[in-house]
Amino acid sequence: MRVFGEAPRASRARAGGAGFTLLELVVAMAVFSLVCLAIYGVLVLGARSASSGERVTEQSRRFRVATELMSRQIASVVPISLPRPNQEGLGSDKDGSEPQPYFFGDSEQIEFVTSAPQRPDASGMAIVRYWFEDGTLKMSETPAYEAYRGGNGRGKDEGPSAGAEATLLFDVDSLKLSYRREVDDTEEWLDVWDAAENDQLPAVVRIEVAPSVAAGPSWYQEAPVLVGTFNQISDVAGDFKGVKRGGRFKPKPPPGQETTTTTEEP
Repeated sequence: MRVFGEAPRASRARAGGAGFTLLELVVAMAVFSLVCLAIYGVLVLGARSASSGERVTEQSRRFRVATELMSRQIASVVPISLPRPNQEGLGSDKDGSEPQPYFFGDSEQIEFVTSAPQRPDASGMAIVRYWFEDGTLKMSETPAYEAYRGGNGRGKDEGPSAGAEATLLFDVDSLKLSYRREVDDTEEWLDVWDAAENDQLPAVVRIEVAPSVAAGPSWYQEAPVLVGTFNQISDVAGDFKGVKRGGRFKPKPPPGQETTTTTEEP
């Protein structure tokens, strides 16, 4: 006998046991996992892009600094004779090493004396070296007087080019340096330049930097050596003629303008 207002027992059982089936739970968990995986991929990609962007920005900043610094210091090369460093460092054999014209460069390094030092106490002259090492472009800078200091002074037992070191560029695949004496000659580039053998400075130094990553800056520049360029145009045979021990180059006066000293008879 059915009582009015009372729901059938089967209907109440179905209403009380309503929920998800196992298949529905599996499908829901799979969809949720895919959504979480997609969100994680987006976050990782964003983090990598931000890190890569910061690295590219930093590399671009270093690129501008390196371009300006190398061009300025190469342009300010000083024709000076100093003792060349040996394996024990600058000044370690100051009594046995004769001063030589100080400028040496090959395809992956260059070393010279500049009148535009970068050190905090930027004054006087400095021995500068740029070189390629382990995917980076590095530089070192040492005061020129270290070539004569010797003894227990700074630079001894610290390698041929002791001094303050810094990394100018990273992610560098290769560095290629070339040298040219003739200002107008665009074909004859030399891979090695030694002023001790040539008694001259190059007129132009060509710098080529190839990046090791796609976003890295590529660098090609021809930096003039002002003294070498001027003397080449002026047809001066030797840039280091008249250079004294540790002194600057003093060009000879033009013919007819030589200064002479006379002494009066008592």
